[in-house]
Amino acid sequence: MQQDNRDNGSNRDSMISLSFIIRELGDDPNVIQEMLITFREVLIEFDLTISKGNEQTDSHYLKTALHKIKPSVRMFNLSELLKKIDDLDEKLKNEAEPIYIQSKVSDIRRMIPLIITEIDHYVLKLRQ
Repeated sequence: MQQDNRDNGSNRDSMISLSFIIRELGDDPNVIQEMLITFREVLIEFDLTISKGNEQTDSHYLKTALHKIKPSVRMFNLSELLKKIDDLDEKLKNEAEPIYIQSKVSDIRRMIPLIITEIDHYVLKLRQ
């Protein structure tokens, strides 16, 4: 795989960085594509989970979902999403008012479609 800034997800406009995956697993397009597809599925599941947890105002449910997604978010170097996850986690620990929790969940959920679109872009590019 050609490793210019666009291909490895490290350009300024990109939220996702593939540099960790390339460094740890190599630059085999099939491996990278599989990692992206798996992460896409995890993000969709995460979105549904935090939506449900938010509706139930179940802080344990939300904390568990946040804890599970963090390694994947770090692996793709999604720093803005990680910051929002950490912020929500902090609000949950401090038992913030439900309106603040809902706002933080909404912030995270708004990012997910953008990340999925970027994943789809990379997967398509890797198939070419």
